[in-house]
Amino acid sequence: MNNLHREVNKLFKHYPHTPKVMEFKEELFSNLQEKVQDLIKEGYSQQQAIKIAIEDVKDFTIDGVITVNKMQYKTELAQLAFIYSLIGLILSIPLMLYSFGRVFNFCTLIITLGLGIRYVGFKSSAKVIDDEIVVDINKIKSMKKLIWILWGTLFTVIIITATAVQFGSNVWFGTAIKVDGPYALGELLSRYYMPLITILIPFYFNHTTNFILNYKGDELNEF
Repeated sequence: MNNLHREVNKLFKHYPHTPKVMEFKEELFSNLQEKVQDLIKEGYSQQQAIKIAIEDVKDFTIDGVITVNKMQYKTELAQLAFIYSLIGLILSIPLMLYSFGRVFNFCTLIITLGLGIRYVGFKSSAKVIDDEIVVDINKIKSMKKLIWILWGTLFTVIIITATAVQFGSNVWFGTAIKVDGPYALGELLSRYYMPLITILIPFYFNHTTNFILNYKGDELNEF
């Protein structure tokens, strides 16, 4: 049954070697062995029996794991990343009134241009390259949670630090907090607004997770 084992390995070549996948693989191999033996008893050669058995299970699915077109999948994610970075660029425009805001806006512009070029490259390749990859949905869900935790932690640290730098001396010496006019108020608020824009990062991962969960077979939009 070496030929059968080789064919089963081909079916699972893109799948992660998780305990769940390996258990399913062994169970499938055992079932195929029995089916091949039954087909041989019916008069088929071993090679014919293996071919028939493999054809019957070629489109199997594993819970939590899906197969997607590699380039179309990457193109879709690159498109989402470009859209979110473009939103971030637009949201950062008011910050250009201040020096630190202009730096932030420039960095966002560079990122947006880079992601736009990447998206165009993937879109061109999607029509030519026809390859598949396996996506572990459970792993992506875990990564989404981790991204939110990391962002929440970092955002909290930044806000606390900004507040301490801005108002620490007032609290320490018990002096009144003064804001000299609208410009100073805008600069103060922008120091809280700027890190808030980065919430687009976990939003992006949240969107990509929903996109993957809604993905069925090869139903990605044609590019």
